[in-house]
This record gives sequence, structure tokens and C-alpha cells, in this order.
Amino acid sequence: GWDRVSPEAVQVARARYFGMVSFQDHQVGRVLDFLEEAGLADNTIVAYMSDHGDLLGDFGNFFKCSFFDGSVKVPFIVRAPGVTPAGETREHLVSPLHILPTLCGLTGCDLARAVDGDDLTDVLRSDDAPGREYFISQTWDPPEQKYMVRTHEWKYVYCEEGGTEELYDVKGDPQELEDVAAANALTVERLRGVLIQWCTENGDEQMVKDGQLVVSPVREEKPSFNDRTMGWRWY
Repeated sequence: GWDRVSPEAVQVARARYFGMVSFQDHQVGRVLDFLEEAGLADNTIVAYMSDHGDLLGDFGNFFKCSFFDGSVKVPFIVRAPGVTPAGETREHLVSPLHILPTLCGLTGCDLARAVDGDDLTDVLRSDDAPGREYFISQTWDPPEQKYMVRTHEWKYVYCEEGGTEELYDVKGDPQELEDVAAANALTVERLRGVLIQWCTENGDEQMVKDGQLVVSPVREEKPSFNDRTMGWRWY
């Protein structure tokens, strides 16, 4: 139903979103200023991250629950005195899973048990440090599950409904305008295998059965549009 939203309404929504971003940036600045004034800046680790983005009308959609970069590519900014060089960036695959092990690594705290995230201390010190080869993300529930396998070069997306596969060249096509799955069958097969292996190892029996990704029939009914709801939250 998002095709009913006018271009003018999309522009207003984006403007207000960017206004909230500016407001958030100002509040973070207040915290950093306080740390400086209180003499705590050299003894405090600051980590800033979001759990998801917002499509803001990209590809005719809003909100999250999509694997386009507008939804899944979020900031991860860290200031760790004596560890992070000021102003440097890193080209690594990261997620909120990294926050706990990284804070433990930076502070010398041992984890009581293994976790899915990685300690990024070495990555924060140097861009030459090895990082994740790929990341896997999931959204929605059966029979509408969606999975993403993201490497440094490719983004593979699998939709349970209809068994749809998409592939994007994230280096050559950063705006994700062209699905190149049909022209890269070997890459699709390789990343599909990565997803099947990950689901099998993690016991996702709702996504993999008999060594294959589950396919659910495509719904024939058209979803309704309610302008008083945002996901599961009413307003």
C-alpha cells in the first residue's frame, strides 16, 4: 500500500527523520562534552550503534524488515582511549553481536561463555586485522522468513515465500539497483550453501529441511494497508 503515499509525503517523512538524526547527534555531543568537562574522556569507552535503519521510501518502502542497505547498514562508532585512532574508519562486517565481546576485550573482562559476536579490539587498532568473512541476518517468521548472507563483495537474499533468491554486487552496485542472481549462478550456489550450513549448524529446522531451503507458496491475497499502524505498534 505504500504506493498510495505521495512524493510530498515521502519528502516530509524524510525531513522529519533527518531532524531526529540531528537531534540525536546533538544529544550525543552533550554526553561527550560532559565527559571532557568531568575529566573522564580518557577513561571512558563510548560505543554508538543502531539495531536497524529505516528505508524512508527507498524502493517504495518504509520501516525495516528488508535487507536493503537502508534497513541493515547501520553505524558502529567507537571511541576507546589509547585504542582507536581518531577519525579512522574500517571496512569490516560488524553487528550488535560484537558489542559485548568487544567491551569485554577492551576492559580485560573474560566472557563466562562463548557468544556469537567477535572481539573487535584488534580491528579497532588496525584496519589490517582480520574480520568476519560473512554475516547472516534473518527477519520475519514462517512462512515468510527472509535471510541474508553478506560478504565483502556480495549480498545474497533468500525469501522463503516463493523461494526467491536475489544477489547484489555491493562493490560495483552500492545502490543495489540490479539483481544479478541470474548472471552469477555459481556465486548464488556458494552463498546458498553457506546459508544452508549455517541454518543446519544452528538448528533452524524451519528454514532447512532435508538439506534444502524451505519454500512456501506465494500468498494470493494482497496485504491491506492501514495508515494508523507502524508494524505492530498503533498510533
